[in-house]
Amino acid sequence: MARVCILNWTAGYHAGCAAVCESLERLLEGHEVVKRVHTGERLPMLYPEADAVILNGEGTLHHDRPHAVKFLALLSRFQSAGFNTAIVNATWDAMSERWLDVVRGCDFVSAREPWSAKAMGTENVFPDLSLSAVRWPNKLGPHTSRIVTGGNGAGKYGDVIGAYRTASSARVFLRKRSFQSVVDELAGASMYLTGEYHGMYAAAAAGVSCMALPSNTHKIEATIDWHERSGETYPFWLWLQKLPRLTKEVLDEGLGL
Repeated sequence: MARVCILNWTAGYHAGCAAVCESLERLLEGHEVVKRVHTGERLPMLYPEADAVILNGEGTLHHDRPHAVKFLALLSRFQSAGFNTAIVNATWDAMSERWLDVVRGCDFVSAREPWSAKAMGTENVFPDLSLSAVRWPNKLGPHTSRIVTGGNGAGKYGDVIGAYRTASSARVFLRKRSFQSVVDELAGASMYLTGEYHGMYAAAAAGVSCMALPSNTHKIEATIDWHERSGETYPFWLWLQKLPRLTKEVLDEGLGL
């Protein structure tokens, strides 16, 4: 059993992030998680009680943003001290070249779409970990004509989403609720319009068509492009269901646990 420190614990942010953290906990069953470092937490130099350190990439590692820089700098210090390190479930967008040395120094790296995998130099591409924390429908129920709108995330297209909203239209947001409850509420809709990456995944889990608008990184465009280039004729939600997931065995072997 290894002692593991997780950097960038995002569980308190919204439903999709909480689902990612739930899945990460499951991947580490049999090991002891000795520290969960929240995104906004002040960082000490090292956690000497850990054997391995995992950075939950999610949507944090982009444009040399402060949280990205601080976590990568800390991961570099762990590497220099001889710890086993990993970056998992990452989008990597417009980060400075110097941070790729930290990526190369990891024992295991996985991205959540191919554009980031290429930028990070890894062949490990798995769908977002949130999908492993949700019940997929055995069959799709009857769809209605309702269009459901969500948040615009960090994108610049709130006016597009707002144009579809009326006083009586359904709205489904990700904050202060479970990811499964979002999936359940979306079931039966004809379309979900959102600028949130995890909103797109929730729609796929519910078997609902989604119009996903660009956000603050390439994560949405890269995932749609992944589907389009796959050559599969399955609809997006079913294609996602069939993709191989990151498993405990793969992570353990990659980290040498």
